[in-house]
Amino acid sequence: MQKYKFILILICSVILPTELLFGQADSTEKQTVTMELYEASDITDMTGFGNCQWLYPLDEPNETLLEQPEYKSDKLYYYAAKYGDAEDNIHTIVIDEIRGTGTGYNTVYIDLDNDNRIDPNNEKYSFQLGTTRKTIPIRIKLTVTAGGKKIPYYFSFSAFPYTDEKNPGNKIHANARNSSIFVGTAVFGNRQYKIAIADLNSNGLFNDVEKGIFRGDRFFVDLDGDGKFKHSSRTSKPEEGFPYSKYTHIEGKWYSVQATPDGTTIQIVPAQPQFGTVITQKNVETVDLYSDIPITNPALLRGLRRSHHRNL
Repeated sequence: MQKYKFILILICSVILPTELLFGQADSTEKQTVTMELYEASDITDMTGFGNCQWLYPLDEPNETLLEQPEYKSDKLYYYAAKYGDAEDNIHTIVIDEIRGTGTGYNTVYIDLDNDNRIDPNNEKYSFQLGTTRKTIPIRIKLTVTAGGKKIPYYFSFSAFPYTDEKNPGNKIHANARNSSIFVGTAVFGNRQYKIAIADLNSNGLFNDVEKGIFRGDRFFVDLDGDGKFKHSSRTSKPEEGFPYSKYTHIEGKWYSVQATPDGTTIQIVPAQPQFGTVITQKNVETVDLYSDIPITNPALLRGLRRSHHRNL
C-alpha cells in the first residue's frame, strides 16, 4: 500500500466542519493592509500575463444607451464588457471609422462610468486595428463597482478581424485584458515585503478563487525585493505568485489571505491547516485531488507522485 499525505481542505467526498476546513489563526498577528492602485502601465512585466474577456461583435448594443455620439461609419461593432458585481455591470464599447465607411476602424468609444451614456468627447480613444498575430492594445481607465464600492480599474483594449467555424464572416472581435493591480506592504516572518493582488481573470473583482490557470485571481509577494512578481517556472528566483485561495504557503508558513472584492483591503492571518493521509494501491502512479479551495504550494501537489512514502 502507498501512503500520500494531503491537506484536509482537498475534498475527497468528505464534508468537514468549517473550523476544520479553514483552520485556526492567531488573531493577535492579524494584518489589515490598505492597498493602492498601481498606476503605471508595466503590469504584464511585473506579474506576467493573465486572462482576458473575449468580446464578440454585436450589431446593436445589448443594453439601452441614453446617449450616443454621431458615428461616421455605416457599419458599427458593439461589445459588452462586464466588470464588477453591480446588477448592471456592462460597459458598452463601440468601434467606429472616424473618416467614414470603408476607411478603417480607428476609433473606440466606451461607457467609462457605466451610466449608459457615451460621451463623444471624454469617452473616445484612437486605436490601431490589429490582427490575430499582433495587436497594439490601448490602456483605458474605467470606474467599476465591486463589493458596493466604486474603484478605478485599468484594462487593455485591442481589436482584430477574426473568423472560424463558429464565427464566420471575418468580423471585428476584441479583447479586454486586465491591466490593474493593487499594491501594499505586509510582514512575513520578520521582514516586510511588497505585496499585490491582481484580477487575472479580468472581470473587475479581486477575490475570485483561482481554480485553474488564470481562472481566478492571484496574490503576489515580492520575496527577492526586485520590485517585480515573477513566477518561479520562468526563473530561478523564488515563487512569488500564489493562486488566490483560502490558504497561501509563504516562506515556509501558512497564511489565510482574504481580499475585498474591490482589492483595496487585504487581511492576512497565520493559519494552521489540518493534514491527513491518502492510501492507494502500489500500482498507482499519481494521485489527483480537486477542491474549490486550491492548494497554493505547487510542491505539495508534486509530492503526490509514486513513492514509498512522502511527508508533505
